[in-house]
Amino acid sequence: MGSRDLSFEEAKDNFIEIDGQVYRKVGHANPDGYVYIGYNRRYLSAHRVVFLLNNGYLPEIVDHADGNPSNNAISNLRAATKSTNAMNKPVRADSKSGIKNVTWYKRARKWVVSLSINKKRKTIGYFADIELAELVAAEARNKYHGAFANHGLLKGV
Repeated sequence: MGSRDLSFEEAKDNFIEIDGQVYRKVGHANPDGYVYIGYNRRYLSAHRVVFLLNNGYLPEIVDHADGNPSNNAISNLRAATKSTNAMNKPVRADSKSGIKNVTWYKRARKWVVSLSINKKRKTIGYFADIELAELVAAEARNKYHGAFANHGLLKGV
């Protein structure tokens, strides 16, 4: 490579590896962590390219199972819809409880567990104890969201 070796940071910023093949990135990951590959004067989402190469088709949405948008290993990618992709989102940053699907209902002075099922909001129940509300929310996510249930906490917590 001439008189200077490639540093780890330079390699990470300029190249992507897909199943043992190395490709030059044109551009960088966006602020949300998604990686793009330059091709034919346009940018392609790396995770969609990986999915297409491994499955032969592109679904409506390609979901990162672990929620990490820069983890484009095929084992981490799965076909999704807008609805199932939304199920895999972590707890909102503005959550007062820090627990997904658990909010404080001021009028009742209780924690309420609710989630979306088939594009409709469903209230699961009201609880005086936040720990019980958290357990009920996790069970409801498992029951209604299945493989797309994400029990993640706030990032950095």
